Amino acid sequence: MLDLTLTGAALAWVTLVRTRRIASGSLLAIVSAGLFIAARLLPPGEAAGFARPARVVVPLAELGLLVWIGHVVLRARSALRARGSDLPWEDLAREAVRQRVGQHRGLDALITELSFVGMAFFSWRSAPHVPPGAQAFTVHRTSGAGAVAGALLLAGASETLAAHVLLSRWSVTAAWTATALSLWLVIWLVGDLRGLKLRPVLLEGDVLRVRIGLRWRAGVPLKSIRTICPGPDPVRHRSCAVASVLGSPNLYLHLDGPAELAGPLGLRRRGQSLGLRVDDPGALRGAIAAHRPDLA
Repeated sequence: MLDLTLTGAALAWVTLVRTRRIASGSLLAIVSAGLFIAARLLPPGEAAGFARPARVVVPLAELGLLVWIGHVVLRARSALRARGSDLPWEDLAREAVRQRVGQHRGLDALITELSFVGMAFFSWRSAPHVPPGAQAFTVHRTSGAGAVAGALLLAGASETLAAHVLLSRWSVTAAWTATALSLWLVIWLVGDLRGLKLRPVLLEGDVLRVRIGLRWRAGVPLKSIRTICPGPDPVRHRSCAVASVLGSPNLYLHLDGPAELAGPLGLRRRGQSLGLRVDDPGALRGAIAAHRPDLA
C-alpha cells in the first residue's frame, strides 16, 4: 500500500514534477490510483478494513482538487479581466489553469466535464457570449442538432429503463452503473445543445473566432485567409479541419498556414484549410470581405 501511494508519489515528484513534465496536481491522481490498486491486491479481510478509509480519502481528494481549481480560476479571472480579457467562463477556467500549471490533459478533461455540466444546469438564463463590437454567426439553427438530440433522448429513455430491469436480474450494481452512464449522457447532450446556442462563431476585430459550442474552437487571423470558397464540397477538401455541428461545411477558408481546431478532452484537428458550417454562410463571407475586400 505504501509503495503504491507514498513511494509512487515521491518517485513521480522527483522524476516528473520537479522536471516539469507533469503538473504537481497529478500526484493526487497517482495517490488515488494507488489506493484503488492496493484495495484490489490486499487479502479480502485486510482489503475490507482498508477500503473504508479509502472511500473517504478518495472523494475528499477529488473535492480538494475541485476547490483548488475554483481557487485558481477565481484568482486568475481578476488578473485576466484587469488586462481587458473577455473570455467565456469555460475558456477563462482553461486559461487560468494553463497559466498556473501549464498544459495538462487531465485538467483539461476535467474542465471539459465541468463545462458541459455547467451548461446543462446553470446556463438557462444566460445570453449568447458576444463581446462588445463583435459580430456573431449562429451554428445551431439549421444544423438539426436539436432534432437528433431529441430523438436520442426519447430512444434512450426507454432503452435505459429496459436495460436497468434486465441487468438488475444479474447485478444491481451493473444496472445502476448503466443507468448512471445514461443519465450522464443526457447531461452531455443538454450541455452540448446549450453550448451550440450560447457560443456562436465570432468576428472580433481582425480575428475570426471559430466556436462550435463547447466542441471545437480556434482563432483565425483574417490576414492569414488566402481564399474563401463555398461548400459543401468534401471531395476537394479532404485535408481540411472540419468545424461543423452536423453535415459537411458550407464555407471553406484556405489559409496561409495549417489550421488547428482544439476540441474537448485535448483532441485536435489539423488541416491545410478550415471548413465551417454556419447558419448564414453568405453573411459570414460578407463580413469577412468587409475587412478584407480582396476576398469579396
